[in-house]
Amino acid sequence: MENQEINESLESENKIKEVFDKVNDKTLSLLSDYLQNGYKKNLAKVLVYMGKDRALAEIEKFPEPIKADVQKYYSEMADKKASDPEMLEEVSQVFRSSGYNPKDMSNDVLENIPEDSSYLQKVIKDYFEKNPILSINVDYYAFSFEDLIYLSDRDIQKLLRELDYDLIAMALRGSTKVAEKIFTNMSKRAACMLKEDIEFFGPVRDIDVRDARRKIINIVKKLEENGEIVILKKW
Repeated sequence: MENQEINESLESENKIKEVFDKVNDKTLSLLSDYLQNGYKKNLAKVLVYMGKDRALAEIEKFPEPIKADVQKYYSEMADKKASDPEMLEEVSQVFRSSGYNPKDMSNDVLENIPEDSSYLQKVIKDYFEKNPILSINVDYYAFSFEDLIYLSDRDIQKLLRELDYDLIAMALRGSTKVAEKIFTNMSKRAACMLKEDIEFFGPVRDIDVRDARRKIINIVKKLEENGEIVILKKW
């Protein structure tokens, strides 16, 4: 009986080792492939994002063996735009690993533009191709959920007509000032029901709260574009 248990234990260990070795070989093989070609393709994607003139200048700085390969991949991507998803993802990864703080960089832009939001939208469109990631983040931080307090009571009431109560309840978690703004623009009965909905949710994930707020912000922007509300914000 004891020998049988030992044999079963050895078989189990061998199976685990076999599976581990197989997965380990695969992961190391992927790293090897990346070292041979992958990183050069990623370099080419970053170069596309930088624009032709800067890209060519950077390629000239590479050691000769690498330069030829990177130039090849870059040429293959010549028809790509800086705003293509694969380019954005690669450059975003570089920014994140370098400690890039999108909010700080966005604020540097927002602090130096007129308060006219239509001007901001023009800036976003004009500069999107030049630096899509920066423009996307400027657009994201130009109006945050907390900035709902800057809307007039009339505009808040218009917004509420577009929103589902569950969405509002999720978005209001942890936002006292916005909640007060919302409650004062509702009937006492509706405000009471909304407060109950917020409590009903119990513990929620931060990602769900952020998603709900982002949906509301998108509706706010749509209403502004249609001329139905006016966003007044001090940067």
